[in-house]
Amino acid sequence: MKLSIIALSLFSIFAFSACTKTEVQQVKQAYSVLFTLQPNAWTLSSDNKTASINIPVPELDAYMNTNGGVLAYIQFDGTNYDALPETYDAFSYVVTHRTGNVTISISDVFGGTLTPPNAPLNAKIVLIDADPLH
Repeated sequence: MKLSIIALSLFSIFAFSACTKTEVQQVKQAYSVLFTLQPNAWTLSSDNKTASINIPVPELDAYMNTNGGVLAYIQFDGTNYDALPETYDAFSYVVTHRTGNVTISISDVFGGTLTPPNAPLNAKIVLIDADPLH
């Protein structure tokens, strides 16, 4: 019995001493923010062919703006989020971003004048933190 315990102990020492410590790499994170785009927040261009809305996103710092990813979605049907850019109901929706700000713009796909949306739209901005590859 004692011989079995000693043999098991020696086996365990040799078996587990072969394990090496593995370094854990920290994974960058993704963050999302939900917004309601109010009808009175859209700004028309001087030729009335484009409407834009600026969304302040203070988490979009200079480092993330340069190295990370910015994704935008709009909920046209009240249920599903559509990724931008998107053409929906003869309107083209595009997104641009800069430090601290995301802009969603709409234009008529036929080049006509535009009336901004008259109902609130839900939007989601996703920030993906990343480091540049070297």
